[in-house]
Amino acid sequence: MALSLVWAQTPDGVIGADGTMPWHVPEDLARFRRFTWGHPVLMGRRTWQSLPESVRPLPGRENIVLSSHPGFAAPGATVVASLDDALAAVGDRTGWVIGGGQVYAAALPHADRVETTVVDRGVTGDTFVPVLDERRWTPVAFEPVEGWYTSRAEGTRFRFVSYALRPESSPASDPRLQAPHRVRCDWGRSGVRAVAAGADRLAVVVDVLTFTTTTSAAVAQGVTVAPFRWHDPGAEAFCAEHDAVLARDRTTGGPSLSPASVAGLGRSRLVLPSPNGATTTLTVAATGAQVVAGALRNADAVARYAAAALEADPTLVVALVPAGEGWPDGALRPCAEDLWGAGAIADALVRHGVTDLSEEAAVARATWLAVADDPASHLLAAASGRELVERGWTDDVHVAAQLDADDTAPVLVDGWFEAR
Repeated sequence: MALSLVWAQTPDGVIGADGTMPWHVPEDLARFRRFTWGHPVLMGRRTWQSLPESVRPLPGRENIVLSSHPGFAAPGATVVASLDDALAAVGDRTGWVIGGGQVYAAALPHADRVETTVVDRGVTGDTFVPVLDERRWTPVAFEPVEGWYTSRAEGTRFRFVSYALRPESSPASDPRLQAPHRVRCDWGRSGVRAVAAGADRLAVVVDVLTFTTTTSAAVAQGVTVAPFRWHDPGAEAFCAEHDAVLARDRTTGGPSLSPASVAGLGRSRLVLPSPNGATTTLTVAATGAQVVAGALRNADAVARYAAAALEADPTLVVALVPAGEGWPDGALRPCAEDLWGAGAIADALVRHGVTDLSEEAAVARATWLAVADDPASHLLAAASGRELVERGWTDDVHVAAQLDADDTAPVLVDGWFEAR
């Protein structure tokens, strides 16, 4: 049996939102049809249900639907209850896995080929592709070799990238992954998927203004914090299910992304949506990595926790991830304060005896040391700080600048940040 995976994704790894593919690129659909025509295609129940009725089952292909729901029916398709049953149905043929995220992740260890379409869109999604471990997978083809195609439908830019299993004689050596250093640093959701993804990684997400600062302040008071995607309509129901309070806009006067708003909360659980820090946290957590919320307020506590973890596990990698913000077109906007936060943690790691920093992590540390004598004035002068000041939230900037004010490391456990 030969098993291949095919998907379209944003640069951040998003493949879906609310059960749909949030773009229309006909060239990708034509490539998908060319690859899968005449072969069995394996998909999960939700992917099957997302197909238009006019092409369900997908014509010219045996459709195999994986579902654990007893009695689930997919007219025209073969329904199986386990991945092993699905692989048995493929037999000695070439099968294609077409979604969704959980099925991709389960099938990836059995695959020898991955075909991707990277769609140059900034999308807040809820379904992500699995991370392709650089020790197992290597890119073998790019189309175009440089740059992007432009879709005739929406003008969306896209490109094709093909992956194959890395030959055993060719060890992973992509310098962008900052190996073999044990402390690495890269930006945003794309960076987190490169240097922080996987069960052997401890990812320190840094969003100083203000997701991780608010998380640190709340956790230091004994509150557990659930990161949540921005404008997710399921937040209210999640709060009701878990007896938690939902953070809202700063102007409401209740708990929000303002760190001062969580003082004396009176509840033990807080659901904290944010467009950058929370989304980056959920992106990397989905890869199996352990996630810690880092900020200036808890730099030393986070460094102590990470240093102990590195000592206990010689295979562990710590990745510092300044979250940054987004421009209106979805592109990453690096923020000085997040680099300073990552650098403060890197500096504390060095003080705790961890010196194997990548050049990128060392740059973050040097950037922090350049402002460490007066972080408040630099935060107030930075673009994000000035934005908060102009909106009347100067106190939030001062709270974020309080180095080591909190002595706990917020660690994500079963979806909630807890004190460590």
